[in-house]
Amino acid sequence: MTDDLEGGYSFQQSFENFSKRCAVQEVSVFTTTVLLNFRRGGNDFVMALTDLSRVLWEKRKSITRTRGEQASSKLVFPMVVIFLVVVVLVGTPAFLMMNF
Repeated sequence: MTDDLEGGYSFQQSFENFSKRCAVQEVSVFTTTVLLNFRRGGNDFVMALTDLSRVLWEKRKSITRTRGEQASSKLVFPMVVIFLVVVVLVGTPAFLMMNF
């Protein structure tokens, strides 16, 4: 983006090119927020970035929570297999020591 600015592009064009190169929704929302407040001016810029930060943080927490739940459900089968192996390893000597 700095290369674009030094190359003669305007601030708006540099940010739009940055957003296109990244192709990430969060970056697109950030650049839109910055450009809207850059054109408008005023004191709402800090509040807009604070709100954007909070929204993106909540989204990231939600995604992390979902991935954690998926990971725990994927680990159920290996845990059951390990439990059965441990039962066999502990139970076999005990079973063999019994006298019928």
